Amino acid sequence: MKSRGSHLVMRGGWLVCLFVTAHASAQPSEDRLSSRPLYRAIQQALDTLSQAEIAQEEATLTGQQEEQLATARQQCRTAIAQLVQVKKQLAELLRAAYETRRSERDANSWTVLELESLQRNLKLQLARGYRNQALCYAEESVDRVNSLSLALQQLPDVVSQPLDDTSVWRARVEQLVCLRLLKKLPEAERLLAKWQSESPPTTIASRLAGEQLQIRLEERDFDNALRLVRNIRADHQTVVPETDDTILEVLLAAQQLAERPRSKQLLQRALAQLRHISASHGPFWQRRAEYRIGLAIAHQVESDDTELLNYAASSLYATGKSKQAVALYERIAKIHDAQQQQDQQFKALETAAAIVRTADDRGDAMQRFRRLAVEHSEHERAATAHLIAIGLAAQSAAEAAPALRTVAFQSYLDLLNEHLKLWPDRPSATQVKAWQSHAQLPEIDRQRAQSLAKQGKREAALALYRELTSGTSPDAVVLEEYAELLAQSPRERELREGLDIWHQIEKRSKPGGPRWWRSRRARLALLKQLGEGERAQKLEQLTKILYPASD
Repeated sequence: MKSRGSHLVMRGGWLVCLFVTAHASAQPSEDRLSSRPLYRAIQQALDTLSQAEIAQEEATLTGQQEEQLATARQQCRTAIAQLVQVKKQLAELLRAAYETRRSERDANSWTVLELESLQRNLKLQLARGYRNQALCYAEESVDRVNSLSLALQQLPDVVSQPLDDTSVWRARVEQLVCLRLLKKLPEAERLLAKWQSESPPTTIASRLAGEQLQIRLEERDFDNALRLVRNIRADHQTVVPETDDTILEVLLAAQQLAERPRSKQLLQRALAQLRHISASHGPFWQRRAEYRIGLAIAHQVESDDTELLNYAASSLYATGKSKQAVALYERIAKIHDAQQQQDQQFKALETAAAIVRTADDRGDAMQRFRRLAVEHSEHERAATAHLIAIGLAAQSAAEAAPALRTVAFQSYLDLLNEHLKLWPDRPSATQVKAWQSHAQLPEIDRQRAQSLAKQGKREAALALYRELTSGTSPDAVVLEEYAELLAQSPRERELREGLDIWHQIEKRSKPGGPRWWRSRRARLALLKQLGEGERAQKLEQLTKILYPASD
């Protein structure tokens, strides 16, 4: 999973900072904390919660809601259950600490100050868990409202603490987010104005400005939202990634409703904001911003800006809209072709072919890679694209139905010949020549039989192996594979067939050689499996007489 920064990775020293009050005298060492079961339980719960938060955000952003949101919901439930269990343990420790005189306490036990700080921060993390759980449900649904209400219930004791407690400002931000999600905008604005007047720390001031933007966005007040964006840039030297992400969201939402040329100006501002996020906040936020801008302009068909269209195509693919993504990459390729940008055209068509390949449309993918390679034969990656087409053709031949196998195999041979004709001096030619020397239909059939066996399709695999070994001089390797598959059968008939084949392989092998020994041992094992112990014993005694050194 990609990193989201320290606000999600709450391990090690970060956990010490998170769960201990700001008073330096109260801070225990990390070594002393890490040996405690409660500390380890908190680590586990926060790890689960971080994973749930990432899963929820990705599902909401990309639109792949059902499966991913179900996973995120389950992770939220697990994290909340873990935090509730820690809460119970903490209550017991606090009760014991209150009842024990300071002089009687163990030097390595939790202090009352530490436990009270842990209790406050635990409530903050529970609020975070309930809020993320809420976001896994539909807007204004009973489940979402209930989860957000539970989140708000955790926070009053935390936000009322003195401001030198490090958890207070984080709890205030959490409270604002929950109120906004509950559509309680007037209450959120009242608290926001109050807290902004209390000289919040730099990063918190940026988060509060981001929440102010979110409220304007919720109200669809884009004029004031855009003015606020300008103020944020002027008033805040440090802008946290969440707020930069909200700025991008505002620009894109305003752009959707604006008329030309205002729409185009806002789109360019959004693109500049994307570049700023990429340079300032790392890969998670960059990818998130690319999704946002891509999805926002995916259906703006009049755009010829290939940078924007690439973001759109990538976002369409990420949200499971493969066909639309392929069509958009093809359009991007046409634009590059008109501008005589051959390398960019090749890249766009290559990406489209790769998407088709991931969709398991092997025939279409093979044709796309072949056409790309042949039509751009001088490109440095043309031969590689053609190799992919050859590989897809080989798979098709291996898995083709018997009636189509000869035609599919011929297509594979044609591609091998074509590769050597077009790129005789490329390094890939050596590999293709090796494939050509082994290009026989029985080998393709053998690969198909292996594939069927691995997929658990025993009957189909056995039928194909019977076909491959029905000639007068079947290949010894194929016979061994066939015999090994038969030896795995629960049916006596197939076990005896395997026994006969191993005997056949043994007679065709050099006495005492590796294949001979494999066959003899397989025969002994099958005889015992079939309950013919006396016959197996005689064969084993004969083997020891012939090869006494084998013991």
